[in-house]
Amino acid sequence: MSAFKILKDVSISFEADLRKLSNEQFSVKIGEPFEEVLSKKLHTPEVPEQEQNEKNTLQNYNDAVTAKVLEQQIVKFLCQSHSVKSIITTPDSNLDPEFLDCVLLEKEKELDRVREEWDKELGELKDMRDSVDGTTEMEPGPMYKKLRTLVDKMELMRWLISKLVTSRTGDRYDWLTDPHNRRRALKVAREDNTMEKFLES
Repeated sequence: MSAFKILKDVSISFEADLRKLSNEQFSVKIGEPFEEVLSKKLHTPEVPEQEQNEKNTLQNYNDAVTAKVLEQQIVKFLCQSHSVKSIITTPDSNLDPEFLDCVLLEKEKELDRVREEWDKELGELKDMRDSVDGTTEMEPGPMYKKLRTLVDKMELMRWLISKLVTSRTGDRYDWLTDPHNRRRALKVAREDNTMEKFLES
């Protein structure tokens, strides 16, 4: 008998818990009316007004500039990364001809600029040579000094080549067949290198 009583109490308690949970799950909580919510939002804006002073103005300006710079850097980085990746992964036959033409045009302009600089330096050196009458001394420029150094080194190499060829041949070398092309080396060694020869060329 006591077991049935306990079972009845458990059933009643279980039913009460189910009713409570059911009421919590399916009940609708009615909040404030829509008109009141709308009027409250109109009277209390979400963005509070700040006092317009020098400090706040500078802070807002710094924030705006920082955000803009970051945006530009991110866009630039993404564009460069995409361009580099597309160029590397694209076969040569599928590359954009317009892009290749732009690169070629840029390199041609660079070559023309270097040639103009070379012609200008060479013209200045020739003018210096023509203006020297043998009595006045002129201060040579940096290009003239570089050319002088190169000519001196070439003369030293010419002297070394002649010494090496003549010292290693001896009387046993077959000059008719010339297996080591030493006649060509001797021909190079006989041609002297002078500043005038380079300036006139």
